[in-house]
Amino acid sequence: MDNKGEIIGLIGLDDKECRLCLRKLSDRKIQIVEYNDVLRSLMRPGEEGYRQIINYFGEDFLYKNSLINEKKLNKFMAENANKKRIFSVMMEPIFFNYLQSFGDKRKGQIIVVVMPVLQNKKYEQRFTSIVRTSEKE
Repeated sequence: MDNKGEIIGLIGLDDKECRLCLRKLSDRKIQIVEYNDVLRSLMRPGEEGYRQIINYFGEDFLYKNSLINEKKLNKFMAENANKKRIFSVMMEPIFFNYLQSFGDKRKGQIIVVVMPVLQNKKYEQRFTSIVRTSEKE
């Protein structure tokens, strides 16, 4: 079986469901990409995600050292579903640009992307296959 360029999306799964899926793939060479971990790196000063957040949400979510106060930003978005959706829509293109670059460096490996949600359906085409919470076995 040729797995070159295979990207599997685990979207909206809880930890138990993710572990089950990853266990099924354990006999294959995989590279796991955690969406939230990547976002943290893309929200550092100088990164595109950082610029987008500051441009849209303003500097109220910055610590004095110019780092993004994730706790404050997450609390704000938890209280406002529309802002959370806007954040996701804003960050998805940046994430998928990162994923493209990441995948280009790992030819022949299977990349498993763990994401809480996928707002823009146009990105579904980037995955070879997708497992969602609603797809229970």
